[in-house]
Amino acid sequence: MNEKRKIKSTQEPSQIKKIIFLVCKLFRNAATILFTFNILLFSLYLVGNYQIFLDKSQSIILNVMSITAIIMVIFAVMAFFMSIIIMIIDQFTVLLLIKILFLFVIVVLGTVFIVYSVILNKLAGGI
Repeated sequence: MNEKRKIKSTQEPSQIKKIIFLVCKLFRNAATILFTFNILLFSLYLVGNYQIFLDKSQSIILNVMSITAIIMVIFAVMAFFMSIIIMIIDQFTVLLLIKILFLFVIVVLGTVFIVYSVILNKLAGGI
């Protein structure tokens, strides 16, 4: 009976592992939600160009897009590094590799969103 308890206790992840998994999942979900929000803002900006939104409205959309893109990149980078730590601590899985690649794509597209929104905002403001 004691041997079963020992086997069971060695298979359970430690409290630190649980915290790392939870925080990584939190950052990954936040980055995914902000990525979706940035795509919606970008779409709204494009629709605003065709629907002739006011310049001030377009500027607000670009400001919000740049701020959320910065936060998104920070969360994605944190989740990226934490996922690599999880891969080293726990075990390598294909699903974890896909999540890491998705986070890399989020970081790259987030950087594109930041550059795009800042440049357009500067151009609209007359540099």
